[in-house]
Amino acid sequence: MGDPKAKIVAHLKSLGAHLYGIGDHTGKSVHNIGEHLHGAAGEFEKTEQELADAARSKVFRGTMDPLDGSANKGSGAHVRIGNFGAMVDNISPAEAAKLAKIEKDFPDDLPMVVLKKQPDFHGEFRGEFKTPGPSGPNTPALFGHQINDPINDELGRATIKARLINGDTSGVNYAAFKCYDENGKPYILVGHSEGVHSERVAGIPLVDSSTRVSDIFSERTPCDRKSSYCGTWLHEHLGDSNSGSAPDVRYHVLYDDTTKNYDVTKHVIKDAKHWLKHYG
Repeated sequence: MGDPKAKIVAHLKSLGAHLYGIGDHTGKSVHNIGEHLHGAAGEFEKTEQELADAARSKVFRGTMDPLDGSANKGSGAHVRIGNFGAMVDNISPAEAAKLAKIEKDFPDDLPMVVLKKQPDFHGEFRGEFKTPGPSGPNTPALFGHQINDPINDELGRATIKARLINGDTSGVNYAAFKCYDENGKPYILVGHSEGVHSERVAGIPLVDSSTRVSDIFSERTPCDRKSSYCGTWLHEHLGDSNSGSAPDVRYHVLYDDTTKNYDVTKHVIKDAKHWLKHYG
């Protein structure tokens, strides 16, 4: 459907150019109006970019909506995430104090957007981006490789920061995506499972967009579980999102779809409690 802000800019420029032409034949005043409108279009673009740049200089919790003119659910600054917009809220002073400790240890980490719980949004789009099914000879998957300690991985740290912001020591899964916007500017997008697995929560906004995804980290292996099949979902929808190649996928613990999965969940909870105590 396109970005309505881009359409406004295009219309302003078109009208300005049209009035330029009229001004050449009818007088200076109309020409000046055209010049003013053309300048306004440029300032509009500049302001939008400044807002996006300022927003990405901090950590946010975002709510998302399609950029189709519908009302946004959140308030605050606007950032562009793939084919969607995020209205994002600044973190609280208490949350900022927690993050200050980990950011002191890792000052060069990229800015990040942490998605809020939004089951209405993802419930609506779950069926639109379907999975091809379980992995197999004709359905390749992105399961990735294991890393020992998330604190030593920038995307792993992003999931720890997201848990700090949310105060979350539960067994839900967090996933982080390293993204490059249309201007090549990098940032990290983090989502957690909420009825839809975390890889989809963060991945849905990026599907079929100009955003490049170079790396993905998930606390657990992307699953090969009935109805979710996150490994094949990632390959199907984001398998060429790294400039035509697949993103580098990493995980910390193996996903287990048996009774042993409780042991995996306990491990995730133990790690979460450790880092929230360390940096909280």
